[in-house]
Amino acid sequence: MSTSGRTALEIPNFDRSWLPQDITGWLDTVEEDEGVSEADLARARTAVAEALGVE
Repeated sequence: MSTSGRTALEIPNFDRSWLPQDITGWLDTVEEDEGVSEADLARARTAVAEALGVE
């Protein structure tokens, strides 16, 4: 079964070792990746918002 060459995005566990700039830098990389699906991008944005305490 093909998903147009896309694979599910692995979202890291943003533990205390991640600095805020590291978290946003990871999201920047994900947003620039044309192979990331819209659904995975939405999941990534949600995970980053939660990690940063943004509602």
